[in-house]
Amino acid sequence: MHKLILENKFYLKLMLTYCLVIFLGFGLTSYLVTSNMVDILTAMESRFDSEVIQKVLTYSDERYQDITNIFVRLYQKQYFNNNTSIVDFINPVREAQRNDSSKSVSITSYLQDTCSANTAIADILLIDYHDRQVYFCSNIHNRDVSLGYDFFRLDFIGSGQVHNRTEIVPNYIPDYISSASINNFPVISYKIFLFDENSVRFDEPLGMAVVNMRADFFANAYKDSSSFLGQIYVIERGGITLFDSSRAVTGQPFPYGDFQATRLDDLATNSRYIVNKRYSEKSGFTFVDIVDMRIIEKETDRIRLSINNVIAACIALALAIGLVSAAMLSKRIKALVHNMKDVESGKLDTHIVVGSKDEIGYLEQSFSTMCAKLAAYIQNVYVFEIRTKTAELNALQAQIDPHFLFNTLESIRMTAQMNQDTQTAKMIHILGNMFRWNIKAKGIVVDLKEEIDYVRSYIELQQLRYSNAFDVTLDLSSSILKLGVLKLTLQPIVENAIQHGMQEMTAGGHIAVGGTIVDHRLVLTVTDNGKGMDEEKVKAITATLTRSYDVEPTSSIGLSNVHQRNCILFGEGYGIRIYSGVGRGTRVELTLPVMSREEMERYVQGIPR
Repeated sequence: MHKLILENKFYLKLMLTYCLVIFLGFGLTSYLVTSNMVDILTAMESRFDSEVIQKVLTYSDERYQDITNIFVRLYQKQYFNNNTSIVDFINPVREAQRNDSSKSVSITSYLQDTCSANTAIADILLIDYHDRQVYFCSNIHNRDVSLGYDFFRLDFIGSGQVHNRTEIVPNYIPDYISSASINNFPVISYKIFLFDENSVRFDEPLGMAVVNMRADFFANAYKDSSSFLGQIYVIERGGITLFDSSRAVTGQPFPYGDFQATRLDDLATNSRYIVNKRYSEKSGFTFVDIVDMRIIEKETDRIRLSINNVIAACIALALAIGLVSAAMLSKRIKALVHNMKDVESGKLDTHIVVGSKDEIGYLEQSFSTMCAKLAAYIQNVYVFEIRTKTAELNALQAQIDPHFLFNTLESIRMTAQMNQDTQTAKMIHILGNMFRWNIKAKGIVVDLKEEIDYVRSYIELQQLRYSNAFDVTLDLSSSILKLGVLKLTLQPIVENAIQHGMQEMTAGGHIAVGGTIVDHRLVLTVTDNGKGMDEEKVKAITATLTRSYDVEPTSSIGLSNVHQRNCILFGEGYGIRIYSGVGRGTRVELTLPVMSREEMERYVQGIPR
């Protein structure tokens, strides 16, 4: 095998180049990937975690805005409560507007509607200091407040300091929830004192509104981004950790020292940690994502080892495959070269046994076939050329000068007119115009306007033939008349409508020709009010549209010809569609691409046929 490879200098060079490329390629790839792995993973993780922490901030701000809206709506007048707000119900100054019979129903309905519309809310409370009533609603089943709890202390939750702004109470398990209820998770409470809407001083609240959110509601923001490596922290203004994705310091002061910092301003990316930090102007929360560099380094080592193992295995496999392939290819190509030399010396009966069905096997088969046909071609080519020239000569002799035919028709028309046979003269004149159009219209593409003019002449000729048993309307906008169509595309469809749709009608027949652009395609329609066809006949005609056929030089152009020409040139989705029903007439739609005449000519000329 080694001797065979050495004898073939080309494959020796190829093998050496192959080995060099493999070693250099894999070696350079391994070096570049592994040497920059830490930087790459660090940058990727930083970008990814930055997106995650932004999601958490956005989600938190949206919930904070929801809670702010809930508090604002407490002051909004409600037409279904006689233009009374929820705060009006707990305001003793508004005695004239209060309706104690509807108060409880209205407040409870508001709380229930608010809970239903905000599934992130755990509980909502409204405390009425004047009537000493507590209204409570929860999204958690079987959760209720304790009846004996004193809700009317100003400091029953939070600092107790009276002011007209939202106060956030960090993680705690509410002690005012009944012991029989589910109360095994901490919440973050958003509370606000309620005042008379006309108050100037905010020292005598009418009551309090409290909205509880589960302390872990922040996790909903990144539940679809679980592949990040960092820890997420949400820190309130006082430095208390509202949320910790690892749950290690939730509800406790944030451990700045663990991350080489003394306060939030010092918390930044360093040699040990990647830090992404965001601040919310709405809630005052600081959102922090921290990634330990040791995690990235550990991940890097694992990836580096996997890459090196894969590269080593690929190099060994590539070398083995290269050696075996070089030996096999060299042997087969050497045999093929030997046979080529035999053909070069004039031995045309050379035959190679095909070893396999790969590219070289195809080359061997083609070579054998070529040799077999070459001898036959040498014998037949002269006779073939003579026959071809003879056929071309016969075809030229069989042609009739179209100008001679046109001049002959004109002579016949003049004779009919001199004999006062005006109808015959008119029919010959129309036929002459149609023949003139065929002479003038070179190529296979014409303007739609030219095709319509030809159809008009054909219709006029047929109306004379059928004694005006039908009329025709043409409804095509001027904007589409400049588009290109294949020559004799519309006339065969109109011909079909006249011959089959108007066949048994002596009067009242109508054919409508229309055109429009639908979904960037030109759709031409020919509709008649003839007897129509049943579904089976429509299917049978549709099946013939794509059926292969042989076209003789004198055959008429029909629907099948029109359909197949357009499908072959423009592809599936173009061509003819037929819609009909017994007694409802027939509608034929022809779909074409939207192209100008010049564009279509260039397109058709560029298709190999």
